[in-house]
Amino acid sequence: MSLFALQKVRVVRSGQVILDIPELVIGRGGPHAVLGPNGAGKSTLFSLLSFLSLPDAGTISFSGAPPAARPAELARLRRRVVLVHQNPVLFSTSVIKNVEYGLAMRGASKKEREEQARAALSLVDMEDFANKKARALSGGETQRVAIARALVLAPEALLLDEPVASVDEKNREVIRGLLRTISGTTILFSSHDASFAEGLARSFLHMDRGKMTGGCLES
Repeated sequence: MSLFALQKVRVVRSGQVILDIPELVIGRGGPHAVLGPNGAGKSTLFSLLSFLSLPDAGTISFSGAPPAARPAELARLRRRVVLVHQNPVLFSTSVIKNVEYGLAMRGASKKEREEQARAALSLVDMEDFANKKARALSGGETQRVAIARALVLAPEALLLDEPVASVDEKNREVIRGLLRTISGTTILFSSHDASFAEGLARSFLHMDRGKMTGGCLES
């Protein structure tokens, strides 16, 4: 069964069509890569897939369920799909408190939060930074903590919008290695750098000016 299924999806801004996808099926697993230049529509697509916005036309279904539209339905889907933005914002607390935040919102105990947050930080090789101030991190370190903050919620799908666009070479390779090792969740990342996806992504989708220009994300 596919994870996402899009049918006749369009997004219009100021009378201009900025995303036009007749049909797209995204399989489970991954990593899957969405490639294209700036302005190709990648971020708009990821906003739709994470259910943070709705298309102006067409439907998006998740895990075989009927398309959601009501606020309560969308809220439930946002617990199953997590998006990490290109320039994530961390709270002005410690690194571990940032990673614990989502678990606290879901009612996890203090012990559960700390154990799971430390495990997530270990996955991204940031455990030694647990008690440091999050706002003092570099761009690459911030991206890794944001990924840990997403992974600790055990989402069914993790969407990473340009995860290495603003990071140095060291952090780029750490993130690349991380994406190879994540299991148990579907990974979908976007990039304007095809070299980052080579040898990493299992399938590719190419986009330009809001349209698909090649590739397939089916498993």
